[in-house]
Amino acid sequence: MHRSMLRLAITCALGAGGMTVAGCGNNDKPAPEDGWETTEFTEPAPPDDTPSTDEPDDPPISNNEVVVTDLAPDGAACDTAADCEGGTCLTGPDWQDGYCTTDACDGSCDSPDSGCVDSDLGNFCAEYCTHNSDCRTGYGCQSQPGSPGRVCVPATGLADGEACNGNDECGGDLCFEDWPDGFCTTTGCDDFEDCNRPGDENNKCLRSRGGNFCVRICTLDSECREGYVCEMFGNGEGMCYPDPAIPFDDDILQGNPFDIVCQPTSSENVTIDFNVAPDTVAYMVTPIAKDGRQIYPGSIARPTGADINFRGANQFQSIPAYLYGGMNPTVVPATGQFSDQLEPGAHQYRIQTDSAEVCHYMLEETEFGDTIDLNIYFVGINGLNAGNASSHADMQEVLTQFDEIWGPAGITTGKVRYFDITGDDADRYSVLRSDQAVSELVQLTKRPGDTLDDVLSLNIFFTRAFAMGGAIGISLGLPGPAGLHGTHGSGVAFTAEYLGTQAQSSLGGQDVDGNVFTGQILAHEVGHYIGLFHTSEDRGAGFDPLPDTPECARISLQCPDIDNLMFPYAGASHVSVTPDQEYVVKANPLTKLAIDGGSQ
Repeated sequence: MHRSMLRLAITCALGAGGMTVAGCGNNDKPAPEDGWETTEFTEPAPPDDTPSTDEPDDPPISNNEVVVTDLAPDGAACDTAADCEGGTCLTGPDWQDGYCTTDACDGSCDSPDSGCVDSDLGNFCAEYCTHNSDCRTGYGCQSQPGSPGRVCVPATGLADGEACNGNDECGGDLCFEDWPDGFCTTTGCDDFEDCNRPGDENNKCLRSRGGNFCVRICTLDSECREGYVCEMFGNGEGMCYPDPAIPFDDDILQGNPFDIVCQPTSSENVTIDFNVAPDTVAYMVTPIAKDGRQIYPGSIARPTGADINFRGANQFQSIPAYLYGGMNPTVVPATGQFSDQLEPGAHQYRIQTDSAEVCHYMLEETEFGDTIDLNIYFVGINGLNAGNASSHADMQEVLTQFDEIWGPAGITTGKVRYFDITGDDADRYSVLRSDQAVSELVQLTKRPGDTLDDVLSLNIFFTRAFAMGGAIGISLGLPGPAGLHGTHGSGVAFTAEYLGTQAQSSLGGQDVDGNVFTGQILAHEVGHYIGLFHTSEDRGAGFDPLPDTPECARISLQCPDIDNLMFPYAGASHVSVTPDQEYVVKANPLTKLAIDGGSQ
């Protein structure tokens, strides 16, 4: 699965108001005032008897002349304009202890340590900084219009972790507007001193590969505001993070051509009872937390008394719950080497969850399938839509490539239906910029019909582009919930930007045909949704559970699994499928048995 770290776009406005100009730099030299630093002066020496020369003596220093040194630079505290090198002292409620500056700057400041801020109240020079700790009390390090770098300005905005509608409301430099009710933060922090906390807020710096930013520290969910949970990261501490729980609408869980059974829970330990028919060759059972709370799969007790342990050899089957939350589609047998785990009779699925109601449904296969039906949605793609897709040369070449990859494994496409995403949804999701946006997009799926054959089809979203740190496709299942449409896990999405063009392999190399490349992306993401992992993860972080796929500890062009379809980076040669991978795909209920050229 391709996933991206949070990336931050910093756009801020001046967060300080009430600027008062106490003086300007073009006045005559001021008279000395109390508290000024002055040079020493010397009374003229009395005359002596030395004869005079043609050159007159140097004139005596006047008793009332004062030479001023060490005037304060931009950003320093001040009482009056005379304290400042720039000749201006900003005062008022927001400017604690005064603020030396040079006003009316024109894009740049004379001092290399200052940036010219473009404010509604006039341009002025502000002290450069890197972190909040670089600024004195009452001031924060922020990005400001006009200044090429961060500067110290009054910290009058909201504390990190508070709700916000835009960057200008925050004492830090950014509002995460896509978090529930917004979330103020300070980016580029190094330690908790850099975080904006004008009161007693417990804000600290979170270091991440995507860039450091300030978060609200917590130990319990109740310490976070509505819409947030305490996401623990060790030592009894966590951060207030958007609640990932996405409730399941009753309309999604009702009216399906299979039974969804729901039961109330009285404790966090929940047991789901289900039966497997004698003629079943593979089944999928999917536990669902109706309110979207996290599910923690434990085990399935089989009729013989043996367990399928999701904290042991079958741990990989609990990955969907950890990645997507709220449900855990579980196929048995998951792979060929676990074929002995298939037994007819009564089973018990044990899970842990704090959800108040847990549902589940069961899908059984009496024969392994060989056909996959596709529901293809187009999102804001110029010249390609549901009306012309069946005759569109580029689109059909993509589907041909899909069949050429999966054909040697005995799998092909069956029915292909086309749909358009229009209006505001098309505007919102034509360019995907976050995992959250992908989740919202796949929730737009609808049941393509009323029969079991209709709903056992896979949803595909072609979007105009991805802007997610190099990702070109994302699957919302590993595997996904077969037959269930309209959920946050009901499909895959990938970019259509290479259609009709040339593309370059992710690890470099020669350009490849864009339609062929897009067909490979489609085949790869469908593989994820039906249950295939990457053969190897980057930096040796993990490998798939299949015995016949090679492993590579460090991703490079020399990896033994580089030609496999499920290699983590796209490339022209990555098309091979092993027998064990074929088994996984055919065991999934989305892969159906073809009858008379169609699917059953």
